[in-house]
Amino acid sequence: MEQVLNIIFQNSNNKESLQHLFEFLKKKEKIINEQKNNLDLYLEQLHNGHHTLGCLFLLAAKAQAKSIQNVVLIIKQLQQFFLNCDPYQARFCPSKYYFLCKRLAEICIENSVPQAAILPLYQSIQKLQKTSELTPAHPYLMLVSLCSKNFSVATKVLEEEVFEIESKRTGLNIEEVLLYFYYGGLIWAILKQYDRATHFFELNISFPANILSRIVLESYKKFIFTSILSTGKVPVLPSQTSHVVEKNLRQFCGPYLKFKQFFENSNSLELNELVVKFNDVFEKDNNLGLAKLCIQNLLKRGIQRLTKTYITLSLEFVAEKFGLGSVINAEFYILDMIEKGEVFAKIDQKKGEISFHDDPETYQSSKVGIRMDKDIQEVIDLSNQIKHLDERIMVYPNYIMKKMKEDYHSQKKSEEISEKKMN
Repeated sequence: MEQVLNIIFQNSNNKESLQHLFEFLKKKEKIINEQKNNLDLYLEQLHNGHHTLGCLFLLAAKAQAKSIQNVVLIIKQLQQFFLNCDPYQARFCPSKYYFLCKRLAEICIENSVPQAAILPLYQSIQKLQKTSELTPAHPYLMLVSLCSKNFSVATKVLEEEVFEIESKRTGLNIEEVLLYFYYGGLIWAILKQYDRATHFFELNISFPANILSRIVLESYKKFIFTSILSTGKVPVLPSQTSHVVEKNLRQFCGPYLKFKQFFENSNSLELNELVVKFNDVFEKDNNLGLAKLCIQNLLKRGIQRLTKTYITLSLEFVAEKFGLGSVINAEFYILDMIEKGEVFAKIDQKKGEISFHDDPETYQSSKVGIRMDKDIQEVIDLSNQIKHLDERIMVYPNYIMKKMKEDYHSQKKSEEISEKKMN
């Protein structure tokens, strides 16, 4: 190990010698792994910034141990590594770099301190990530954020659109891609950003697949509820959904498909009975809360539809029509909708009536203008990103080869048609 340490010192300060150092460390990997329980002495002598490549190999060996002797120490070592490491050196071995991301998340979760991994994992993404690229660190950042119920950092990452997945360079696998979008969907759902949650779950469902994975199955179950909460409508499967996935979803999602059917029929009583009947199923899948919110959503939209037909209504009629049990329950329900701006109305308690009014918003305030400017800027930014991607695709070798073949076959076909016409 003394030789390994000396070579790390000698070859870490010169960019030209880093390739030699990387090849040397790969050859000595067996020796390093044999010392995985005794590497702290050597790690103390290395600097995370100056000797990133050496630290990477030593920490990866230490993190492989089945039982970590000093949990507090290794968490601190990994935190310091991700905060101070040199991205240039780390790119020589991305597989070990992302292995450390995974182990940091696992160790912190196992020891009930998931929040300790949030900032280091965020830094790890910032240092090695290309613009709009998904990395293996992404799903683990989402996981520790969910476990700690701290979403401030996660939402910053989730708001960045993903346009690139380079599995060869980053080592990202399909499971990690699916987990990122699944965890991201869960975070948006917890934050009641149901349109964003639906988008993330939908990406998982439409991902190319030869078999139905458990992650896609769970994504679909939540996709039904978040889509209803977002749009008030029963969702349809994305057009890109694999035939195998579509076929198997019907087999494993019986209660959820019935929920879709009853919601489409606008039958809140049948929905309530269904949720009671399959209470254990929904609770086991952690979807019971979403199911109940969807029933509330159906009631609210039913009341909102009444505003298009009636000017005044009795609370007794509302309670009876929507199965709210009593006039008092109907009054509380409508008051809650009025406070949230979901319906514009006044309640006359003496008469037991509700009178509906038009939306007072004139859409002439400065807030509306600011919101419109923000939406327009987002569209412009997205357009620029698509243009940039299009330019990159145009010079991508595989695309050029495919385009040349298509042009060749198209030209050949045109020539054949011309010959037939001449004959």
